[in-house]
Amino acid sequence: MKPFRSLAPVAFLALMSGLAATPFPASAHSVDRKPIVVSHAGQWYAIGGAFRSRANAQRRARQLGEDYWVPMYSNRCPNFTPDLWLVVTGPYHRDQAAAFASGAPHVGAYAKSCY
Repeated sequence: MKPFRSLAPVAFLALMSGLAATPFPASAHSVDRKPIVVSHAGQWYAIGGAFRSRANAQRRARQLGEDYWVPMYSNRCPNFTPDLWLVVTGPYHRDQAAAFASGAPHVGAYAKSCY
């Protein structure tokens, strides 16, 4: 059985980067149905690997630390090479993504914009 992993560090980083508002609406009736507009400035990811299979991406995420690094299918971002499983952390602003990438130089991690 895996120990419980807190999402507090991820939520804190999202809040500090301006990507998180309140985690839940005040009430079910106060949900705003308008589309959310996100600045592309905060759409940078640190990429710690690219793989053809999700299983290999999951192995790399475990190596780098699953608290921050997760597999993501590359087709979600138009600026990424299509049809790959990436090991990413983000989205962040450019400097934050670069800082995460610099923490994993042994795997050739780098920062890249989604757009």
